[in-house]
Parts: sequence; C-alpha cells; structure tokens
Amino acid sequence: MICCTLTIACAFADNRPRVASINLCTDRLVLALADQAQIVSLSYVAADPNSMIHTAAEQMNLNHGRLEELLALDVDFILASEFDDPRLLQRLGEFGISVRQFAAARTVNQARHNIRLMSEILMQPERGALLLDKLNSINQLEKITGKPRTLLLGANNYISGKDTLASNIIEIMGYWNIADEANVTDYGRVSIEQVIDLNPQVIILSKYSDDYSRAQFVLHQPVLQDLGNKVTVISVPTREWICGDEALVQASKRLVPQ
Repeated sequence: MICCTLTIACAFADNRPRVASINLCTDRLVLALADQAQIVSLSYVAADPNSMIHTAAEQMNLNHGRLEELLALDVDFILASEFDDPRLLQRLGEFGISVRQFAAARTVNQARHNIRLMSEILMQPERGALLLDKLNSINQLEKITGKPRTLLLGANNYISGKDTLASNIIEIMGYWNIADEANVTDYGRVSIEQVIDLNPQVIILSKYSDDYSRAQFVLHQPVLQDLGNKVTVISVPTREWICGDEALVQASKRLVPQ
C-alpha cells in the first residue's frame, strides 16, 4: 500500500508543469508554491538586490522577457502579468506557447484569487491552501481605532489611492486613506504643500530601498520631518505590499497600533 501511494505521488509530481515567469509578482508566487524542478526561469528583476527573493533568484535561470529566449525554454506555461507586453504574449501564443496572465492584485481578495489560480496551474493545492491560511492571519491582527486620516507617501511625492493593494491593506487595518481628497485613486503625484494641506494624522512612508537617492529625497525633506512631530509616521518597505503574497502579513504587522 505504501509503495502504491509513493508511486502515485511520484507520478503526480512528474506531471506537474514546468514554468517560466516574466514578472516579479508571478516570480514570487512561483517560488512560494512550486517545486524547484518546476521552475525553469524567473524574471531578471527577481535578482535585484532590493527584491525579497533575490537570494533564491540568484540560483535560478533568469530571463529578460525576450521572445527568443522564452521560445528556447522547454516549459508548459509562461506566467505573465497584465502589465507585460501584449505583443510579446501574442507572439508566444502564435508559436504555440501557453501563456497564463495574472491581473495585478489591488485587494487582498484579489491576491487570494491569484494564489488559488497559481496553485491550480502548478498543481500544488496543499501549498496554495497553506499560503491562503497565512494571508488570512491578517484578519487576526489588532486593528487601529478611530479611522485616522492617512496618507501613503512614496518617492517623488507619489501617493497611493484607494485602487491599490497598499490602500486595501491599511483600510483592513483600520486606517482611512485620504488620497481621494487630492483626486488620486490609483497613483498620483502631489506637492509637499498639498501633503501638509491634506492634514494627515498618519503618514505611511513606502520606500523601495534603504539607499538614499534623488528619487527618495522627498522622504527626507525637512518640512516632512517637522510634520512628523505632529503626526504618526510609519515606514513600510514597498516590496512588502507590491505583490499579493505572504509578505502582506509582514506589512500588516507594521500597522498594528503600538
């Protein structure tokens, strides 16, 4: 009976598809859910030092999303996002390559949908269920009360509106995103004066990296540092909520009231 079970399990594993990912967020889901033997290639962005998966990605075959290199891979599926070049995806289809395209997760529920879809594609239902359980743990975290007026502020004066994953996370955690008062629903740029005029009670700084750069100069403006004496300032690395995966739990924990 044991031999039979092992044989079935091995056959099931052999039938699992081999995939290549050309987008960072699909890279991250693949690494979380797939067997190593299933991963033929990840996008080169995965190996960026600021990527959460750069250590694992450095050991993988990386691609730059070019038609020629993707055609040379022996895969069952190419995994892409809604932002990837539609001409590339069309050409892959013309060559008989199966492409599975994922919509960007703008809510935790959409992240759950993508996890289910990826686990189905990879034939990894148990790992998918485990990842969903981890994501559901956000609901058990302590939430802030009073719905404080909150601004999600990033480099170059960009703020995140309600149609973003970061906004959905902060609202789950009890914060009120005031970006709509600046007519921003997705991502939009505002002036320092507008930031002050919006009168936030909480500013959540979202930084891509810890390296100081001109692009992130706004986060070090003296006027914002002065404002920080009057409001609560929380820092959440962009990489923790740019994709819909387990890292959302860590981002949410940073928002638990202290």
